[in-house]
Amino acid sequence: MEPQIIQNQKSKIVQIPIRIRYDLFNWLYIKGGLTIDKQTNNIDGEYIDNQSGIGFSFVGGIDLKLTDKIRFNIEPEIGISSLIPFKGDDYQQHFLNKGINLSFGYRF
Repeated sequence: MEPQIIQNQKSKIVQIPIRIRYDLFNWLYIKGGLTIDKQTNNIDGEYIDNQSGIGFSFVGGIDLKLTDKIRFNIEPEIGISSLIPFKGDDYQQHFLNKGINLSFGYRF
């Protein structure tokens, strides 16, 4: 029997972050904490373990002051999903997530 080659498999995960922010300077900060992850498209029999569970993320950010009230943030992020799985498998797989968050903010 020939081995199967999996070319693409998509996963959809909803993350709820619970983080603590620490300001290093007026414009530079770091954040870290837990994430609650819920994979919404996992089907039994797939080759990827379900990624629903508790994860961890780390963010470094730059807070750019555009005006007195308007801010722009750039946040590179790295994290691991399902460190504590809700439904664990033997030798649980984990996703290493990375990305950049861009956001605008308004201070009242």
